[in-house]
Amino acid sequence: MHPVARMLQQILEGWDIPTPSGALRVREDAALRQVPGVPYSLATNLAHACRWQRLWLGSLGLGPLQDWRQVCREDFRAARPGEWPSDRREFVEGLRAAYQLALLQVDSLEEKSLDTLMKIAIHAAYHLGQCNALRKIEKADRG
Repeated sequence: MHPVARMLQQILEGWDIPTPSGALRVREDAALRQVPGVPYSLATNLAHACRWQRLWLGSLGLGPLQDWRQVCREDFRAARPGEWPSDRREFVEGLRAAYQLALLQVDSLEEKSLDTLMKIAIHAAYHLGQCNALRKIEKADRG
C-alpha cells in the first residue's frame, strides 16, 4: 500500500489517535461551547478543518472547486448552531474519499495530487488531535 494511503488508513482507523467518528462524538451544545482561555470551540476548529479539506478535495476532483480566498476570509469563523452535524459528516466522508483515491488511483496520480492528499492527512491528524483535546477541556470545564 502506498504510504499516503496507509497514513489516511491509520487516521480513519484510529491507529494512533481516536478515530474521526470517535473524536467527534460530541453533542452540538458542547462542541459549540467556548471555554474561557481557549482560543476557539471544538465546532469552530472542525469547521476550519472542513473548509481546507473541502478546498483540497475540490482540487483533486472530489468535490466542487473552492475559491481559496473565500476559504481564507472564513478561516476560523465561529461555528454556528446547526453546522456541527453536517461538518462532522463532511469531515469523515472527505477523509474516506481521500483514502479511496489514494488506495485505488495512487499509481496514476501526479506529484501535486499526492502532495494534496498528504496535506489532507496531516491537517486532519493535527486537527483531530486538537478536537480530542478540546473535547476533554470542555468536559473538564463543565465539571
